[in-house]
Amino acid sequence: MKRQIVMALLVLLVCSMMRVVAQAPDPAIDFQALLATEGAAANPDATTAAPAEPVAMEPEVSATGRVVLYGKDRVDNLWVPDRRGQLLPAPDAGFWRCFMHGQTDIFTRIVPWQIVLASEQVEGLDGNITVDNKFKKSTLPSLCVAGGANVVPAKPIIGLEQLEKLRGRMIRVFIWIKGKDTGAGAALWHAAPTVSLHLKDANDKLVHEATGIFRTRGTFPWFCYYVDMPIYVALKTTPDVVATTTDDAAAPAEEAPADNLGSFADLLKNDDGGNGDPEQIDDFQLALPTGGGLYINLNNPQSGTAWFADLSWKEINPRDTFANVMMKEQRVDPQTGSLAPNPDYDELPMHIFFGLSKNTPWNFLGGTVSLPNLSRNQQLEAYMEMVEGDWMHMLHAVPYLVYIYNTGRILKCSPAFEDGWSQRLLQRLQSLQDPRTGLWTVNDRPNLLVTRRIIENSFRTRNIQRSDRPEHLTPWLCVDNTPVPMATQLCENILKVQRRDMGGAKLAGWNIYAFQPDDLAAPGQDNRGDLCATDAAVNTLRLALPLLPSTQQKEVQDAIYGAWEFVMGRLVQPNGLWRQQDGDVRVSHPRFFYSFIEATPWLEFRQNGDAAPTLSIDYITSNHLRIGWPKPPSRYVAVRVYMAPGDLPQSDLREEHIVAIIQPNSSSLLAFDPLLAMQNIVKAGRERWGVTPESEDAQYTAEKLRLLSPKVQVVPRGKQADITIPAPEDGKAANKLYAAAITRYGEMTTWFVVPDAPPPAPVAPVGGDMMMPPGDMAPPPADMPPPM
Repeated sequence: MKRQIVMALLVLLVCSMMRVVAQAPDPAIDFQALLATEGAAANPDATTAAPAEPVAMEPEVSATGRVVLYGKDRVDNLWVPDRRGQLLPAPDAGFWRCFMHGQTDIFTRIVPWQIVLASEQVEGLDGNITVDNKFKKSTLPSLCVAGGANVVPAKPIIGLEQLEKLRGRMIRVFIWIKGKDTGAGAALWHAAPTVSLHLKDANDKLVHEATGIFRTRGTFPWFCYYVDMPIYVALKTTPDVVATTTDDAAAPAEEAPADNLGSFADLLKNDDGGNGDPEQIDDFQLALPTGGGLYINLNNPQSGTAWFADLSWKEINPRDTFANVMMKEQRVDPQTGSLAPNPDYDELPMHIFFGLSKNTPWNFLGGTVSLPNLSRNQQLEAYMEMVEGDWMHMLHAVPYLVYIYNTGRILKCSPAFEDGWSQRLLQRLQSLQDPRTGLWTVNDRPNLLVTRRIIENSFRTRNIQRSDRPEHLTPWLCVDNTPVPMATQLCENILKVQRRDMGGAKLAGWNIYAFQPDDLAAPGQDNRGDLCATDAAVNTLRLALPLLPSTQQKEVQDAIYGAWEFVMGRLVQPNGLWRQQDGDVRVSHPRFFYSFIEATPWLEFRQNGDAAPTLSIDYITSNHLRIGWPKPPSRYVAVRVYMAPGDLPQSDLREEHIVAIIQPNSSSLLAFDPLLAMQNIVKAGRERWGVTPESEDAQYTAEKLRLLSPKVQVVPRGKQADITIPAPEDGKAANKLYAAAITRYGEMTTWFVVPDAPPPAPVAPVGGDMMMPPGDMAPPPADMPPPM
């Protein structure tokens, strides 16, 4: 009987507990808070202590990832199967209508705004505007940001404790954005809603920043964008033992490896903002909350209203980023043939931003929600007229129309262009050229960067002419085979604005304020040059060089030399890293340097006609010798020793034939042989930023360094090159040695032909008049009998 009563009581207790759970309004039970309450009840003395900060509630994700619960809010990923074991559907073109590059935010860690916003920031939450489309239905409130405003949540979206586990990993941060009348009245890059990420360490030091590479403006529905962010192994997640001083906290951030964005890298931090808007050089000059962690900045810089919702993140494989070029082909929108983040609503620069696929038709040219049908003449002219005042369109869309037209027809990727399309484009491009300076304009101002980009991609009949390469015609990069218009006038005006070094004795570089009105409030307008503008000027001059009269060609060559000397002497540091402008106290990012070097003749094989160097030659044996440079003249920094088959013409000697470099002075990179200096620079850039000539599309530089054998002897001051001449292969000519001295700018003397080994001294017969060499024995007479 007692047992029955006990069982009945247990059943009653269980049923009561089930009713309580069923009535609970919140499906997520905060067990930590419950345990803390029970602990306080069991230990009344503990209630006198200061109350602990409440533990933030964590979202709950279903096993399939279809449903996410956070308090009373719910997120349904409608495209995900609702039962375990079912495979996720393969992404079709529909995914690109809502997800950047078709990348979904499934199985991510959701960060509700309520977790990271301060109490005064919660006012911006909007529970009426939430993500609701065929892929996702969410009741999580969005964060509303008015035009001209930005919001940095008070708490990091990822704290230091989590970042400790993510060091050395790559994460992807997802954010849904909806816009209404956004981005009016400004250039696209500085007008559209976007986000940026800011990583601070445990010492409250800013160590890395990344901006979203998407710029959708106007009115557009909910769309899921992403930003990839590396979390570096060296990130400090615990404070230093020594207290950080105020000065240390305010110290400039150490720059981490930059994103590999190719020709579009100049849109990012520390750039010129398009050369027409120099006051907006830095997108990230904003106050961040105190404390370490990963912070997010939600920015609606211009007009209208932007809503940001359903923030989340997950760890990804670095191979899934666009640093892996193979990934790009998988991210092309099957419907428009575009790599634009939001292909239906993005403007033309974003369709070109990540490159074009040769395997998918470029249907976006036929028109989208935001693009007219650019294959029609009238629509082309309307587009050109509309964007001539927007530097981003002029820098990253208009110059590539020629390439799209020429290449699209060859690859059969573009729609059929209307007859006369290229002539209309040519006329429009020429109308944008300033008749006074020869430069192309933005908002009626000559613009050096736009000029460089248009010449490179619209009037480039051939590649840069090099002294050691055959002519390479590029008809796909010029409109109707038209060379650079007004080349003489253009170069003359570029030369006029070249800065001079201290005291005015030497030419220096160009800076981003070239051709801009004087502004006494603008810092740095008088500096002797920055890498971005100098790179643009030198590339422009080099491409226009063959079109100039001989006297002006000499002026241009002198200007390029002055710019090279300025960059190498003022911007490149002794450790091989490079700063961005004169006056910078630290290095920041790697951009523009390789493009600049590629445009100079520094690494080209060329001879100046000077007399060959005086060398010492000491033969040890007939094929083993030592070569020295006893009295190097000050003008020359090294002697290169070449070995090649004797029947190879001297004019065909190249870097692959170098066997030794005699370099007396290693005090600075300017005292190095150019190839050795470049090797040191490449090593420093690779170790600091992860960039190489190949990754920066400096193909000529990369080829030059590949040709130099790793076995080349580098001979310091007072030493001799020790060389063994191998025996020739059957039927081939014997190897010969040649040498030439080289200046720091890469100009070589005439050849010094290393003489062959002297013939061995003749040996006199016994009894003859000649004495035998010491230690040698006379050969036996021919008639001497053999030894027993």
